[in-house]
Amino acid sequence: MRLSVLTFIVVSTAWALLILPCELLAQRSPNRGLSMASTRNARMICEDSLQMFQLKRGYLTTIPPLYTNMPLDVLVAYIGADSIARTAFQLPLKSYVRSIGTFNDTLKQFGRLLYRVVDWNPILFRQYSDETTFRQIGISNDTLHFLDSNGTNLDTLSGAPPSLFRVALPMHLPSMESKYLRYMPDSLNKQSIRALLRADFILRVMIDSVDSCRNYLTGDTSQLRYAIYASVLDTLKGRVFPNLCHHANQYLQPYQAALNVKIDQPQPQSSSGTCNKIRFETWHGAYWTGYWAAHTNAFTRDSTFLDAEGNFVMRPGIECIVFLTLENHLVDDDYDYFNLDLNTTLSYGVLRVADGHVKDLNHVWSPTNLSVTQFRQRFNQLVNVIVQP
Repeated sequence: MRLSVLTFIVVSTAWALLILPCELLAQRSPNRGLSMASTRNARMICEDSLQMFQLKRGYLTTIPPLYTNMPLDVLVAYIGADSIARTAFQLPLKSYVRSIGTFNDTLKQFGRLLYRVVDWNPILFRQYSDETTFRQIGISNDTLHFLDSNGTNLDTLSGAPPSLFRVALPMHLPSMESKYLRYMPDSLNKQSIRALLRADFILRVMIDSVDSCRNYLTGDTSQLRYAIYASVLDTLKGRVFPNLCHHANQYLQPYQAALNVKIDQPQPQSSSGTCNKIRFETWHGAYWTGYWAAHTNAFTRDSTFLDAEGNFVMRPGIECIVFLTLENHLVDDDYDYFNLDLNTTLSYGVLRVADGHVKDLNHVWSPTNLSVTQFRQRFNQLVNVIVQP
């Protein structure tokens, strides 16, 4: 009799709890040690030529990344996911996901645990889930392979976590999300639930200033990436965010400063009082307007975020709710790098706040514009729908 994924999680979690001390001792080499040639072939090295406005975080030294301050359900979710990634097989798991045809307990628990894990620390979860791809059994040296400074395979070194992941989680998470959204109750707005599940950060912010640089991730460096510096007024999702006031060293600056096009210099941060600031990125084509109008989809655009040519812009002094995701994972010997991007596929990326009300022009969250307080209440109601046991 085939076990459901939920049953498998429970059983594997119980097993993993028994060996938890061993897992916590599985440390990687103090220096990550990459095969530079193979990683460069995979276009994943964060070389100077690609340095823009990325976030950086030290690579994970413990897999799975378990901490004593984790909420219990987050801890259990990491252990269960790690057990599945190490012991399950790609094809049977894919087949099981395809077989799901109702909003069953597996989907309910998946949505609940996914939201809780990402909400607790989005960057940590993204780092971990990508590790299941990087360190997969049988991974080709032409993609990514970890070596020590002498060129020895880390998997053969004592104390280094072996490449025992049979399942790459990023291959299956989108399929499970799609199943969740397809079979969730029709009474709920799927666009709002989709934004809740797929956004890494949802924040209410006040835009302070804007900077820009050439987009080195594309072949056309005439395109610009815009860095939006903002004060965080409310954290709706993503409890641990890189606070610019206290962790400025986690934010890169463009390497080729001569090509940097300044719009409005960021203001220095005050050392007194509460300070919560973040930097995220966007680009002129975020609304698929202006030069990119051929790709326009049918939705109402807020003219506040359009310039005279119809390009997407964000200006200082605007209060808004932003939906952000971690994109373009790059690596080097010591760090993981991500672009923290405004994602206009999630609630159209940004909702302007004016006169104390959230301007939801496409009615993703409500048929009418809600006050900030009402929006927060509606947001919490939908989160409770996802996370209730």
